[in-house]
Amino acid sequence: MTTDSAATRRAFLDVREWLFPRWRAGATWQVRRAEKSAYHRGGYCHTARRLIYVAPHLEGIEAREVLVHEICHAVTGAYHGTRFQRRLLAAARVARKRSPELAEAIEKDLRDIRDSSITKAHEVYTSLYDAVSIRGLTDWRQLVRWLAYDHARSPGEMLSRFRRMRSVYESALRERQESLDAERVWRERIALAERST
Repeated sequence: MTTDSAATRRAFLDVREWLFPRWRAGATWQVRRAEKSAYHRGGYCHTARRLIYVAPHLEGIEAREVLVHEICHAVTGAYHGTRFQRRLLAAARVARKRSPELAEAIEKDLRDIRDSSITKAHEVYTSLYDAVSIRGLTDWRQLVRWLAYDHARSPGEMLSRFRRMRSVYESALRERQESLDAERVWRERIALAERST
């Protein structure tokens, strides 16, 4: 696949028709070659614009694997959760018949995602606690989405796998409020001491 837009479009259409034949909405999607800061491994799926970006330096199997990865996001959503991983695996199985090299690249991507998603509960709870008590992030839904993205899962998968998230969040909120209250009292005492001198 070259950086020329016609060749990129042909590669997108080929991958879409071959590996995602039931993805009817794919007919309304576009693909572009462009550098984006939001790239993860050379591609980006902008679902609101129905646009897939592929880094211009990628060629051949690498570029096609990125197309497969980003189409899986278009089909299943932004997270690397179970639905995404199943769809990626299905694409690898179909690809094996026609292009073993592409199948290998897709399977490597899947292994990398799975390796990064082996998460210990302690890591999740510590990240959540620190985000609230130290960084002051208090929006529950935003925190769940952030942790889900960070640990390659969907928000629902995070909540079902790490059931103590809500209690850790509430504990961190209480500690943060106590810390803010203590700091306020301390500042008031300093201000009072400065006024009396």
